[in-house]
Amino acid sequence: MQNLPLTLFVLAVGGALTFQALANAEMGRVGRSPLTGAIINFVVGMGALALLYISGVLGKPQWSELRSAPWWAWLGGLVGAAFITTMIVAVPRIGAVTAFTAIILGQLTASATVDSFGLLGAPITPLSVQRLLGLSLIAAGALLTQR
Repeated sequence: MQNLPLTLFVLAVGGALTFQALANAEMGRVGRSPLTGAIINFVVGMGALALLYISGVLGKPQWSELRSAPWWAWLGGLVGAAFITTMIVAVPRIGAVTAFTAIILGQLTASATVDSFGLLGAPITPLSVQRLLGLSLIAAGALLTQR
């Protein structure tokens, strides 16, 4: 498995998202607004990205090429802000498991839709019985985590 190191890294980052949600919620609590946690998240993240940019380890962006990006590609930051702020509000109220199960269900449902119709340039992967069953099991899990 040549992608095992990358897969393990992605798994670790996924696990770290729980810490991120709790850390951001705490910053929001201390700062008395979910927006405090979200803003600090993005400021610290921007600093980390600036260091990566300066190091050149992931290449140098071609800023002049961004004009050719489709309109919807600019929405990534907006969705990131919505995710961070939503988790800051949700995790302290409904718990990390329920919040992340709902997020994952939303991600997988949207991913299945994107795959099924080839939206936004994704390759078409038809919705199979197995995929539908998997989504149903995750939906059941989302309901069970609330009990």
